[in-house]
Amino acid sequence: MREMNDLLLYFSATGNTKWISDRLAEKLDDRAIDIMSLTYETDINNKLLVLLFPVYAWGVPEPFLKKLGLITGTPHFCSAIATCGADVGEAFESLPERFFIKSEYSIAMPNNYIIGSDTEDADMVCLKLNNAKEQIDAIASEIRSEKEVRRLHKGKFSRLKSHIINPAFNTFARTTKSFCVTDACNSCGQCENNCPAGAISLVHGKPVWQDKCYMCTSCINRCPMQAIEYGAKTKNRKRYYIEKYI
Repeated sequence: MREMNDLLLYFSATGNTKWISDRLAEKLDDRAIDIMSLTYETDINNKLLVLLFPVYAWGVPEPFLKKLGLITGTPHFCSAIATCGADVGEAFESLPERFFIKSEYSIAMPNNYIIGSDTEDADMVCLKLNNAKEQIDAIASEIRSEKEVRRLHKGKFSRLKSHIINPAFNTFARTTKSFCVTDACNSCGQCENNCPAGAISLVHGKPVWQDKCYMCTSCINRCPMQAIEYGAKTKNRKRYYIEKYI
C-alpha cells in the first residue's frame, strides 16, 4: 500500500459527512480524520488535502473553521466537499484562501435539521444516499487525477442566504433556551459526550445546555430515548442519524 500522503479532514454531527469521508478515504486508500480530534498544529505542506463539512444555514460550521486554524503549510492540491439538504449558497467563500482550493463539490444528503422541518421519508433518504454513492465514485476519480472542478448547487438567492441569513442564524438562532428533556431520559450521557461545543453537562443525571451551541442537532437526533426536544418544534418529528440507514 502506498504511503499516506493525503489528509481528509471532516466535521460531522449526525453522520452524513463522516459517511462521505469514510467512503472517499477508502477509495483513495487513506483514512478520514475527525477535525475535532486535532489538538495540535498539523502540517499539510505538499499533501493532497480534502476538507469535508456540512453546511449550516448556508455557511461553514464555526467549529470546523476554528479547527482549520491548526492547519499549517500549503497543500499540493486541495479539494472541498460540502454536504447539504439542498443547496450551499456561497458557503465556500468563507473557507481560507490560503488553501488554494482547486475543486469544490456539494452533495445533497438527508435532512437532519429537525428544528426547522421534519425528516424526509425513508424512500427519499435512500435515494439521496444512493445518489451520493455515485457522486463519491466520480469525486474520488477527479481528486486522484487532481482535476479542477466546481460542481456546486448554490441555489437561488445564494448571496442573500450566505451573507444575510447565515450571520442572522449565528447571532439569533443558536440559542439553547428551548432545549429540554422529557422523563424518557435515562441519563446515558451520550448528548454530553457527543456535543462538539461542549455545551451540555449532566446535572443530577439530566442534560443542561450552556449558551454556546453550534446547532449541529447531534444531541436531539442521537438521543437513544428520543428524550430531547427543542420546545414544541420537534415534538412528533422523527429523528435522523445515518446509521439507521446504512
